[in-house]
Amino acid sequence: MLRWTVPLALLLLPLPASAQHLLPGAPEGVRETSRSIHVELAHGLAMVTTRVVLESDSDSDAPREAIVRIPTPLDAGLAGMRACLAGLCRRGRPDGVGAYEAARSGRRVVAAPLATVSAHRVGYGRAAARELRVAITPLRPGAPFTLEVRYVASASTRGGVVSFQLPDQGSRASDPPVWVSAEGDGLEGVSVRGVPGTVEVATDAVVAGRLPEGAVRTSAFSFRCGDARCVRYRVAAGPLPTPARDVFFLLDASPSSRAFEEGRRAALDALPRVLPGARVRAVAFGSEATEIAPDARLPYLGPGASFAAAWDVIDEAVARSSAPLVVLVGDGELGPDSTPALRALVESGATLSFVRLRERPVDPRLEATVRATLGATLALPGASPHALRAFAAAVVAPSVELGAEHSEPLRAGEEIVFERRLSGTAPRTLHAFGRHLRATEPHAFLRDGLAVRMAPDDPRARLTAAAPDAWEAGRKGVRAARGAGFGPRFGLRGSRTIRCHWGCGCEVRGSASRESIARVRRRLRPRVTACFAQARAGRIDWAGQATLSIRFQYGEVRAVTATASDPDLAACLRRAPDHLADLPDTDAHIEAHFPYHSTSLPSAPPVPLGPSTLSTLRDIGVH
Repeated sequence: MLRWTVPLALLLLPLPASAQHLLPGAPEGVRETSRSIHVELAHGLAMVTTRVVLESDSDSDAPREAIVRIPTPLDAGLAGMRACLAGLCRRGRPDGVGAYEAARSGRRVVAAPLATVSAHRVGYGRAAARELRVAITPLRPGAPFTLEVRYVASASTRGGVVSFQLPDQGSRASDPPVWVSAEGDGLEGVSVRGVPGTVEVATDAVVAGRLPEGAVRTSAFSFRCGDARCVRYRVAAGPLPTPARDVFFLLDASPSSRAFEEGRRAALDALPRVLPGARVRAVAFGSEATEIAPDARLPYLGPGASFAAAWDVIDEAVARSSAPLVVLVGDGELGPDSTPALRALVESGATLSFVRLRERPVDPRLEATVRATLGATLALPGASPHALRAFAAAVVAPSVELGAEHSEPLRAGEEIVFERRLSGTAPRTLHAFGRHLRATEPHAFLRDGLAVRMAPDDPRARLTAAAPDAWEAGRKGVRAARGAGFGPRFGLRGSRTIRCHWGCGCEVRGSASRESIARVRRRLRPRVTACFAQARAGRIDWAGQATLSIRFQYGEVRAVTATASDPDLAACLRRAPDHLADLPDTDAHIEAHFPYHSTSLPSAPPVPLGPSTLSTLRDIGVH
């Protein structure tokens, strides 16, 4: 796993850029002690976290650098990185100015963990793959170095099974075992190589889970990707029981199709197996048509192909059937007089599907009828078992609108995915099953990984862990400002203050933007105003002050405290952040302190009453 390491003093020499990747094997005295991979399947994606621990057994105290290889699929998008050493952690940040090299050369920060990542394509053709190479330093005796790398990649949904192919980890006999665990959002029977729990792997592995029977999953995401905005819509349907139905095979026996006996035989053998309980009838047709046994040889029925002749043989049987399926097996020719027969098939309620025996232009009337009856098209021979299952699967939704485009019918056990970079005011709505679902921003893990997948030039594709993690820095008494530098000597002592422009100064500890704190303040304002109005209870001479402190992480409120001159006011303010939404989604703990105050109003002077007003008051009994 480790490719190269040298004493830190040598890092200052002008070495070739590729030299560190050429020496094979792990360096002497440095070893990888453990590697674990966790895969979460959700929204048709795999969110993968790889955790690597390295140690140095060298007798030398000189710090070392190593390169860790993280194999990934070709379409993986880097979502995050974290490096930890001796209780200090640093998170990956976009690196456009050589932050890793600058931090590594600083004499006062060599004890802190540094890491930088780059992506590389390896292999060619079908063997092509991708790997992330993470340079880390310093590696010292007795101080384990922990590296976590997260990425997002596509998972496939076929036959009701959501699966992800974990790449070959390239382990050698001297490497420690790689342990893989998995979980799935709304999936059943999640496993690694068919085994639930944590499994040891040495090469590649498949992580899979089943969609519940009859379940429908939808997701709609909108997020920044580079200098544009991207959307990702997905609709997936769980498997459904296949009902017994009448299947009519129409076998093209014209001279142009007779040579493809292998594909025809494959259709007659394979399709009934994915249609349990099907009652099969077969009709051969050329210029004439006749019913034959499914396993019989095709007779010669004249030149050309006439779908109308075949329909005349089965039309009455189709009318008596329940949910009939008509499967045309041929090269796509129908004959010039087939339009009325196709219209009659549509009106009968039957489904027309097409098994294509060779590559050639297909009659447009056939394609239109397959679409109109929610049928499917299958290419034989060589069709995969998945293609056969999809061909026979029931239609769950005739159409799904993704953005401004209508998809093909959604079949049981399958998924439809739409990903695109938006331009202008493109629609951001998914319409399925009679309801609209507007696109929302995913959580940080998915957002960053998807953005890098769809915009490889996104700066998040180049992460450097060269700035202290905000929570770790805060715990050690160093306040890491937004865009922190490379070490404690550059840290800010004490909390930074953001002016709220609302009669208060907000103190913020942690790495939070002015905009995110302003959103929290705006959402709190009506609730805080209501608390103060309740405490005032109509008393114009009432005055009070309070401080509301909120600690949040991962977009959730973790703790709330309130100090106030009135106990009832404090109790009301503690409830103000309940159900607070759209909080900053960050790994670090962020503390925000919002001070409030209310002043008393001056008492109004007495207003003298005139004679007429006094007379009226006496008349009504007021003295």
